[in-house]
Amino acid sequence: MKEICIDARMALHSGIGTYIRNILPYLKKRCVLRVLAPLSLAEKWPALSTYDVIPLEAPLYSVQEQLRLPLKIPSCDIYWTPHYNIPLLPIRAKKRLVTIHDVYHLAFGHTLDLLKRSYAKVFLTSAAFRSDHIITISQFSKDEIVKYIGVSREKITPILNGVCTDVFCTQKTVSSYALPENYFLFVGVLAPHKNLSTLLRAWNLVLQKHSAYHLVLVGKKVKNVDYMKTLKEFPALQSRVMHLENVSNSELPVIYQSAKGFILPSIYEGFGLPPLEAMALKCPTIVSKVGGLPEASSDASLYIDPYNVKDISDKISLLIENRSLRETLIEKGLKRVEECSWEKAALAHLEVINGML
Repeated sequence: MKEICIDARMALHSGIGTYIRNILPYLKKRCVLRVLAPLSLAEKWPALSTYDVIPLEAPLYSVQEQLRLPLKIPSCDIYWTPHYNIPLLPIRAKKRLVTIHDVYHLAFGHTLDLLKRSYAKVFLTSAAFRSDHIITISQFSKDEIVKYIGVSREKITPILNGVCTDVFCTQKTVSSYALPENYFLFVGVLAPHKNLSTLLRAWNLVLQKHSAYHLVLVGKKVKNVDYMKTLKEFPALQSRVMHLENVSNSELPVIYQSAKGFILPSIYEGFGLPPLEAMALKCPTIVSKVGGLPEASSDASLYIDPYNVKDISDKISLLIENRSLRETLIEKGLKRVEECSWEKAALAHLEVINGML
Protein backbone atom coordinates (compact mmCIF):
# COMPACT_ATOMS: atom_id res chain seq x y z
CA MET A 1 0.00 0.00 0.00
CA LYS A 2 1.04 3.61 -0.58
CA GLU A 3 2.68 5.26 2.42
CA ILE A 4 1.41 8.79 3.04
CA CYS A 5 2.50 11.24 5.73
CA ILE A 6 0.42 14.33 6.45
CA ASP A 7 0.87 17.38 8.66
CA ALA A 8 -2.32 17.38 10.78
CA ARG A 9 -1.40 20.10 13.27
CA MET A 10 -4.17 22.36 11.94
CA ALA A 11 -6.89 19.74 12.45
CA LEU A 12 -8.84 21.93 14.87
CA HIS A 13 -8.59 25.14 12.87
CA SER A 14 -11.66 26.41 11.05
CA GLY A 15 -11.72 25.76 7.32
CA ILE A 16 -8.46 23.86 6.90
CA GLY A 17 -9.18 21.85 10.05
CA THR A 18 -12.55 20.75 8.71
CA TYR A 19 -10.82 19.73 5.50
CA ILE A 20 -8.20 17.64 7.35
CA ARG A 21 -10.64 15.93 9.72
CA ASN A 22 -12.95 14.86 6.91
CA ILE A 23 -10.40 13.71 4.33
CA LEU A 24 -8.18 11.62 6.63
CA PRO A 25 -10.68 8.84 7.48
CA TYR A 26 -11.06 7.96 3.79
CA LEU A 27 -7.31 7.98 3.15
CA LYS A 28 -6.70 5.73 6.16
CA LYS A 29 -8.83 3.02 4.55
CA ARG A 30 -6.72 2.94 1.40
CA CYS A 31 -3.21 4.02 2.44
CA VAL A 32 -0.64 3.46 5.13
CA LEU A 33 -1.21 6.82 6.79
CA ARG A 34 0.99 8.57 9.35
CA VAL A 35 0.18 11.99 10.76
CA LEU A 36 2.31 14.70 12.31
CA ALA A 37 0.59 16.28 15.32
CA PRO A 38 1.15 17.23 18.96
CA LEU A 39 -0.14 14.45 21.24
CA SER A 40 -2.12 17.05 23.20
CA LEU A 41 -4.34 17.49 20.14
CA ALA A 42 -6.11 14.24 21.08
CA GLU A 43 -7.73 15.98 24.08
CA LYS A 44 -9.97 17.98 21.73
CA TRP A 45 -9.81 15.63 18.74
CA PRO A 46 -10.26 12.08 20.09
CA ALA A 47 -10.08 10.62 16.57
CA LEU A 48 -6.36 11.38 16.57
CA SER A 49 -5.82 8.25 18.70
CA THR A 50 -6.99 6.11 15.76
CA TYR A 51 -4.05 7.25 13.61
CA ASP A 52 -0.35 6.41 13.60
CA VAL A 53 0.91 9.66 15.12
CA ILE A 54 4.40 11.10 14.84
CA PRO A 55 4.61 13.65 17.70
CA LEU A 56 5.45 17.17 16.54
CA GLU A 57 5.17 20.14 18.89
CA ALA A 58 6.61 22.85 16.63
CA PRO A 59 4.44 25.99 16.31
CA LEU A 60 3.02 26.80 12.90
CA TYR A 61 4.95 29.30 10.75
CA SER A 62 8.00 29.10 13.02
CA VAL A 63 11.74 28.49 12.67
CA GLN A 64 11.27 25.42 14.89
CA GLU A 65 8.77 24.08 12.37
CA GLN A 66 11.31 24.35 9.56
CA LEU A 67 14.06 22.69 11.61
CA ARG A 68 11.95 19.82 12.97
CA LEU A 69 9.82 18.87 9.98
CA PRO A 70 12.65 17.32 7.93
CA LEU A 71 13.67 15.24 10.97
CA LYS A 72 10.12 14.07 11.70
CA ILE A 73 8.88 13.28 8.20
CA PRO A 74 9.62 9.57 7.63
CA SER A 75 10.62 7.81 4.44
CA CYS A 76 7.33 7.51 2.56
CA ASP A 77 5.81 7.70 -0.89
CA ILE A 78 4.14 11.10 -0.46
CA TYR A 79 4.36 13.88 2.10
CA TRP A 80 1.18 15.96 1.98
CA THR A 81 0.92 19.46 3.41
CA PRO A 82 -2.74 20.60 3.64
CA HIS A 83 -1.60 24.24 3.86
CA TYR A 84 1.23 26.19 2.27
CA ASN A 85 3.62 26.02 5.28
CA ILE A 86 5.79 23.38 3.59
CA PRO A 87 9.25 22.29 4.80
CA LEU A 88 11.85 24.22 2.83
CA LEU A 89 14.68 21.78 3.53
CA PRO A 90 14.99 18.36 1.82
CA ILE A 91 12.81 15.55 3.20
CA ARG A 92 12.80 11.76 2.87
CA ALA A 93 9.47 11.47 1.02
CA LYS A 94 9.63 10.44 -2.63
CA LYS A 95 7.05 13.04 -3.67
CA ARG A 96 5.50 16.19 -2.23
CA LEU A 97 1.81 17.11 -2.42
CA VAL A 98 0.40 20.43 -1.19
CA THR A 99 -3.08 21.91 -0.90
CA ILE A 100 -3.20 25.64 -1.60
CA HIS A 101 -6.72 26.73 -0.71
CA ASP A 102 -6.40 30.23 -2.13
CA VAL A 103 -3.89 33.01 -2.69
CA TYR A 104 -5.68 35.75 -0.76
CA HIS A 105 -2.35 36.78 0.81
CA LEU A 106 -1.04 37.59 -2.66
CA ALA A 107 -4.21 39.01 -4.19
CA PHE A 108 -4.83 41.26 -1.16
CA GLY A 109 -1.26 41.63 0.08
CA HIS A 110 -1.79 45.36 0.53
CA THR A 111 -4.13 44.63 3.47
CA LEU A 112 -1.45 42.67 5.38
CA ASP A 113 1.56 43.79 7.38
CA LEU A 114 5.02 43.36 5.86
CA LEU A 115 5.89 40.19 7.81
CA LYS A 116 2.71 38.30 6.83
CA ARG A 117 2.95 39.50 3.24
CA SER A 118 6.59 38.44 2.93
CA TYR A 119 6.04 35.05 4.57
CA ALA A 120 3.07 34.28 2.33
CA LYS A 121 4.91 35.23 -0.85
CA VAL A 122 7.95 33.08 -0.02
CA PHE A 123 6.00 30.04 1.14
CA LEU A 124 3.21 30.10 -1.44
CA THR A 125 5.76 30.34 -4.22
CA SER A 126 7.94 27.63 -2.67
CA ALA A 127 4.94 25.37 -2.08
CA ALA A 128 3.85 25.69 -5.68
CA PHE A 129 7.23 25.07 -7.28
CA ARG A 130 8.76 22.57 -4.82
CA SER A 131 5.73 20.29 -4.69
CA ASP A 132 5.20 17.63 -7.32
CA HIS A 133 1.48 18.41 -7.47
CA ILE A 134 -0.98 20.98 -6.11
CA ILE A 135 -4.55 20.43 -4.99
CA THR A 136 -6.83 23.44 -4.68
CA ILE A 137 -10.49 23.87 -3.83
CA SER A 138 -12.05 25.48 -6.91
CA GLN A 139 -11.41 26.39 -10.51
CA PHE A 140 -11.28 29.99 -9.35
CA SER A 141 -8.41 29.22 -6.97
CA LYS A 142 -6.60 27.30 -9.70
CA ASP A 143 -6.81 30.34 -11.97
CA GLU A 144 -5.57 32.58 -9.16
CA ILE A 145 -2.59 30.32 -8.40
CA VAL A 146 -1.58 30.43 -12.06
CA LYS A 147 -2.10 34.20 -12.17
CA TYR A 148 -0.16 35.15 -9.03
CA ILE A 149 2.49 32.41 -8.86
CA GLY A 150 2.97 31.42 -12.49
CA VAL A 151 3.04 27.67 -11.96
CA SER A 152 1.87 25.36 -14.77
CA ARG A 153 -1.88 24.75 -14.96
CA GLU A 154 -1.24 21.03 -15.52
CA LYS A 155 0.29 20.82 -12.07
CA ILE A 156 -2.94 21.86 -10.31
CA THR A 157 -6.08 19.80 -9.64
CA PRO A 158 -9.19 21.58 -8.32
CA ILE A 159 -11.31 19.45 -5.95
CA LEU A 160 -14.44 20.94 -4.39
CA ASN A 161 -14.86 20.60 -0.63
CA GLY A 162 -17.75 18.66 0.84
CA VAL A 163 -20.01 18.81 3.87
CA CYS A 164 -20.25 15.97 6.37
CA THR A 165 -24.01 15.53 6.58
CA ASP A 166 -23.98 12.21 8.45
CA VAL A 167 -22.17 13.75 11.42
CA PHE A 168 -22.59 17.50 11.16
CA CYS A 169 -26.35 17.44 10.61
CA THR A 170 -27.15 14.91 13.33
CA GLN A 171 -25.81 16.98 16.21
CA LYS A 172 -28.53 17.36 18.87
CA THR A 173 -26.69 19.75 21.16
CA VAL A 174 -28.79 22.61 22.51
CA SER A 175 -26.96 25.90 22.22
CA SER A 176 -25.57 27.31 25.45
CA TYR A 177 -25.87 30.79 23.94
CA ALA A 178 -28.88 33.02 24.48
CA LEU A 179 -29.67 33.38 20.80
CA PRO A 180 -32.28 35.90 19.62
CA GLU A 181 -35.53 34.59 18.14
CA ASN A 182 -34.97 36.08 14.67
CA TYR A 183 -31.45 36.33 13.32
CA PHE A 184 -29.28 36.08 10.23
CA LEU A 185 -25.97 34.30 10.59
CA PHE A 186 -22.39 34.85 9.44
CA VAL A 187 -19.75 32.16 10.09
CA GLY A 188 -16.04 32.72 9.43
CA VAL A 189 -13.00 34.55 10.68
CA LEU A 190 -13.80 38.24 11.15
CA ALA A 191 -11.12 39.34 8.67
CA PRO A 192 -11.15 42.33 6.27
CA HIS A 193 -11.90 40.25 3.15
CA LYS A 194 -15.09 38.95 4.75
CA ASN A 195 -16.45 42.44 4.13
CA LEU A 196 -18.19 42.83 7.48
CA SER A 197 -18.09 46.62 7.41
CA THR A 198 -20.27 46.62 4.30
CA LEU A 199 -22.53 43.97 5.82
CA LEU A 200 -23.04 46.09 8.94
CA ARG A 201 -23.97 49.12 6.83
CA ALA A 202 -26.48 46.95 4.99
CA TRP A 203 -27.80 45.58 8.26
CA ASN A 204 -28.42 49.13 9.47
CA LEU A 205 -30.76 49.54 6.48
CA VAL A 206 -32.43 46.18 7.14
CA LEU A 207 -33.29 47.28 10.67
CA GLN A 208 -35.31 50.19 9.29
CA LYS A 209 -37.80 47.64 7.89
CA HIS A 210 -37.22 44.64 10.15
CA SER A 211 -36.29 45.99 13.57
CA ALA A 212 -36.88 42.66 15.34
CA TYR A 213 -34.03 40.93 13.52
CA HIS A 214 -30.49 40.41 14.77
CA LEU A 215 -27.20 39.64 13.06
CA VAL A 216 -25.10 36.91 14.70
CA LEU A 217 -21.40 36.75 13.81
CA VAL A 218 -19.61 33.48 14.62
CA GLY A 219 -15.85 33.49 14.28
CA LYS A 220 -12.49 34.57 15.57
CA LYS A 221 -11.74 38.27 15.70
CA VAL A 222 -8.67 39.59 13.91
CA LYS A 223 -7.43 43.12 13.41
CA ASN A 224 -10.26 44.70 11.46
CA VAL A 225 -10.41 48.43 12.05
CA ASP A 226 -13.14 49.18 9.50
CA TYR A 227 -15.48 46.59 11.02
CA MET A 228 -15.08 48.00 14.54
CA LYS A 229 -15.44 51.58 13.30
CA THR A 230 -18.67 50.74 11.49
CA LEU A 231 -20.11 49.03 14.55
CA LYS A 232 -19.52 52.21 16.56
CA GLU A 233 -20.74 54.46 13.77
CA PHE A 234 -24.33 53.19 13.87
CA PRO A 235 -25.84 53.16 17.41
CA ALA A 236 -28.79 50.99 16.28
CA LEU A 237 -26.37 48.13 15.62
CA GLN A 238 -25.16 47.93 19.21
CA SER A 239 -28.14 45.90 20.39
CA ARG A 240 -28.76 44.07 17.11
CA VAL A 241 -25.32 42.54 16.41
CA MET A 242 -24.11 39.58 18.48
CA HIS A 243 -20.61 38.09 18.30
CA LEU A 244 -19.79 34.50 19.34
CA GLU A 245 -16.06 33.73 19.18
CA ASN A 246 -15.27 30.27 20.51
CA VAL A 247 -18.15 28.14 19.25
CA SER A 248 -17.50 24.40 19.35
CA ASN A 249 -18.18 22.10 16.40
CA SER A 250 -20.91 20.42 18.43
CA GLU A 251 -22.79 23.69 19.02
CA LEU A 252 -22.47 25.16 15.53
CA PRO A 253 -25.19 23.01 13.88
CA VAL A 254 -27.99 24.24 16.14
CA ILE A 255 -26.89 27.85 15.50
CA TYR A 256 -27.25 27.23 11.76
CA GLN A 257 -30.60 25.47 12.25
CA SER A 258 -32.11 28.30 14.27
CA ALA A 259 -31.08 31.07 11.86
CA LYS A 260 -33.58 32.60 9.45
CA GLY A 261 -30.82 32.93 6.87
CA PHE A 262 -27.08 32.75 6.34
CA ILE A 263 -25.02 35.47 4.67
CA LEU A 264 -21.44 35.52 3.40
CA PRO A 265 -20.60 38.91 1.80
CA SER A 266 -16.90 38.15 1.13
CA ILE A 267 -14.94 39.99 -1.53
CA TYR A 268 -12.53 37.04 -1.90
CA GLU A 269 -13.23 33.37 -1.23
CA GLY A 270 -11.48 30.30 -2.60
CA PHE A 271 -14.54 28.12 -2.05
CA GLY A 272 -16.83 28.88 0.88
CA LEU A 273 -17.69 25.92 3.12
CA PRO A 274 -20.07 27.67 5.59
CA PRO A 275 -22.80 28.17 2.94
CA LEU A 276 -22.83 24.41 2.31
CA GLU A 277 -23.02 23.74 6.04
CA ALA A 278 -25.99 26.12 6.23
CA MET A 279 -27.69 24.40 3.29
CA ALA A 280 -27.24 21.00 4.94
CA LEU A 281 -29.16 22.32 7.95
CA LYS A 282 -32.01 23.85 5.93
CA CYS A 283 -30.83 27.42 6.37
CA PRO A 284 -31.31 29.53 3.18
CA THR A 285 -28.16 31.30 2.03
CA ILE A 286 -27.05 34.63 0.55
CA VAL A 287 -23.51 34.86 -0.82
CA SER A 288 -21.34 37.17 -2.89
CA LYS A 289 -21.11 36.51 -6.60
CA VAL A 290 -17.30 36.51 -6.50
CA GLY A 291 -14.40 34.08 -6.32
CA GLY A 292 -15.19 30.43 -5.73
CA LEU A 293 -18.57 31.05 -4.09
CA PRO A 294 -20.65 30.48 -7.26
CA GLU A 295 -18.83 27.15 -7.74
CA ALA A 296 -19.63 26.11 -4.19
CA SER A 297 -23.22 27.31 -4.03
CA SER A 298 -24.29 26.76 -7.65
CA ASP A 299 -27.98 27.76 -8.01
CA ALA A 300 -28.77 27.19 -4.34
CA SER A 301 -27.95 30.68 -3.03
CA LEU A 302 -29.27 34.18 -3.50
CA TYR A 303 -26.37 36.24 -4.90
CA ILE A 304 -25.28 39.76 -3.94
CA ASP A 305 -22.85 42.38 -5.15
CA PRO A 306 -20.52 42.59 -2.10
CA TYR A 307 -19.66 46.23 -2.84
CA ASN A 308 -23.30 47.38 -2.99
CA VAL A 309 -24.81 48.12 0.44
CA LYS A 310 -28.34 48.53 -0.91
CA ASP A 311 -28.19 45.28 -2.88
CA ILE A 312 -27.14 43.38 0.25
CA SER A 313 -29.88 45.05 2.29
CA ASP A 314 -32.53 44.39 -0.37
CA LYS A 315 -31.61 40.70 -0.70
CA ILE A 316 -31.74 40.17 3.07
CA SER A 317 -35.16 41.86 3.23
CA LEU A 318 -36.35 39.80 0.27
CA LEU A 319 -35.41 36.58 2.05
CA ILE A 320 -37.19 37.73 5.21
CA GLU A 321 -40.37 38.67 3.34
CA ASN A 322 -40.61 35.97 0.66
CA ARG A 323 -41.49 32.59 2.18
CA SER A 324 -41.65 30.90 -1.20
CA LEU A 325 -38.11 32.01 -2.00
CA ARG A 326 -36.89 30.69 1.34
CA GLU A 327 -38.45 27.28 0.69
CA THR A 328 -37.00 27.15 -2.84
CA LEU A 329 -33.50 27.96 -1.60
CA ILE A 330 -33.77 25.34 1.15
CA GLU A 331 -34.81 22.69 -1.37
CA LYS A 332 -32.04 23.62 -3.81
CA GLY A 333 -29.55 23.75 -0.94
CA LEU A 334 -30.29 20.18 0.10
CA LYS A 335 -29.77 19.02 -3.49
CA ARG A 336 -26.49 20.92 -3.70
CA VAL A 337 -25.23 19.30 -0.51
CA GLU A 338 -25.91 15.86 -2.02
CA GLU A 339 -23.58 16.81 -4.89
CA CYS A 340 -20.77 17.90 -2.56
CA SER A 341 -19.62 15.14 -0.22
CA TRP A 342 -16.35 14.54 1.56
CA GLU A 343 -16.32 11.01 0.17
CA LYS A 344 -16.28 12.38 -3.39
CA ALA A 345 -13.56 14.85 -2.40
CA ALA A 346 -11.47 12.12 -0.77
CA LEU A 347 -11.78 9.81 -3.79
CA ALA A 348 -10.60 12.67 -6.00
CA HIS A 349 -7.61 13.15 -3.68
CA LEU A 350 -6.81 9.45 -4.02
CA GLU A 351 -6.88 9.78 -7.81
CA VAL A 352 -4.29 12.55 -7.55
CA ILE A 353 -2.14 10.46 -5.19
CA ASN A 354 -2.31 7.43 -7.47
CA GLY A 355 -1.38 9.59 -10.45
CA MET A 356 1.72 10.86 -8.68
CA LEU A 357 3.23 7.40 -8.09
